[in-house]
Amino acid sequence: MSLSASSKTGNFTKRILAAIVLAPIGIWAVMTGGIGLILITGVAAIVCACEWALMVSHNLPKWKRICICAVLSSGALTGVLVGSYHGLSIVLAVSAAAGLIAWVIGVVFRNNPASLLFGAIYVSLPFGAFIYLREFSDNAQMMMIAIFVIVWGTDSAGYLAGKAYGGPLLSPKNSPGKTWTGAIGGVIYAALAGAAVSNLTQTSLILWLVWAIFLSIASQQGDLLESSFKRRFGIKDMSNIIPGHGGLLDRLDGLMAAVTVAALINMFLPQFVAGLMGE
Repeated sequence: MSLSASSKTGNFTKRILAAIVLAPIGIWAVMTGGIGLILITGVAAIVCACEWALMVSHNLPKWKRICICAVLSSGALTGVLVGSYHGLSIVLAVSAAAGLIAWVIGVVFRNNPASLLFGAIYVSLPFGAFIYLREFSDNAQMMMIAIFVIVWGTDSAGYLAGKAYGGPLLSPKNSPGKTWTGAIGGVIYAALAGAAVSNLTQTSLILWLVWAIFLSIASQQGDLLESSFKRRFGIKDMSNIIPGHGGLLDRLDGLMAAVTVAALINMFLPQFVAGLMGE
């Protein structure tokens, strides 16, 4: 086996191993709901907040890095706590407030205020949206599991299609390894997954196809967005918290984007989501 082929196999194996670890935790949290969901989501939010804070403030003294980590973590945890009881509009308000505070800290510390503003929103809104999506209906578990299947399957299918068939790069500046072939492969997988869920639940095929394709595209854009920031700050991985595969943000970036989009759709088009769940 060539070195290149071995590297491709190793990367895919790491993706599978990370999914084997993270998927049961996510599924348990979604199925359990309540305190268990809040605890798991809150821990994930804090870890992701610290990863972002350390990426942006790596050149600052330790006490400033700790301060930035605390600010972003507080915003992320507050988003999680209000997501269950106050709806997405309050989560949006909390995220905006966290972003403003982070921007002020960035100005005071003279350290990337715009990136801190975005990061505070980035690590508070998706996790609050996750809680909101799970708790807005008693029948939301199935929809949340379907989101997992669509997003994580999109990542794996896209990776395999891209490595197998190559093709033009999707975004050379942000992610030199991703191709249009892989992106299309991920969308095709998502459509098939949506059709399967529709068949299993006896709900609208058209709604599930639209939903799955839209979330697949959102998850891929979320991946590219995070990659663009990593390249800007000159890092390969957000952290080493997942041995051999990087940080938690590296594994959750696509899911965070998809969940945020799904929550916004539910907020503005509740009939669409109700149709997905057969309500």
